[in-house]
Amino acid sequence: MAGLIDKEQEIARLNKAIEKLNTQKMQFEGKLNNEKFTSSAPEAIVNVERERLAATKTAISELSTQLEKITNL
Repeated sequence: MAGLIDKEQEIARLNKAIEKLNTQKMQFEGKLNNEKFTSSAPEAIVNVERERLAATKTAISELSTQLEKITNL
């Protein structure tokens, strides 16, 4: 597998993707930590934001695992 990919390029790609997801995660957390948003927005919208936050955290975890594997090649 090590010969099939450009290791440095893949590391850069994964870091960029993780950085983007971390930005999104902070936005979702900001909304959900905003009492005005959670109290005035419809429950369905708040739930969607919670689901997006959970999905983003999962994606960050998966990409971090990939990054660790590639770094150790």
